Amino acid sequence: MQNLKICTINVNGINAKQSACSNILDNSRARDKLDNINLICEDERIDILCLTETKICSETNNDVISLNGFKDPYRNDRNVYGG
Repeated sequence: MQNLKICTINVNGINAKQSACSNILDNSRARDKLDNINLICEDERIDILCLTETKICSETNNDVISLNGFKDPYRNDRNVYGG
């Protein structure tokens, strides 16, 4: 049986431009976070990835936050009360 690798990362925000609900990442720092997460997942061969506190909302498309080798995310997007 293969070992299953699960990784949880608190990203403390993947910000977007023009309010919290956009399809453009706010700055290179947010893109850097996703790029670094991609590297971790590739290097460690992560099977399941959990990202917490992304601070995105339902109007942010999956392709903006997608990671190589993973399916579309299961999301619990923010609302006026949080996410």
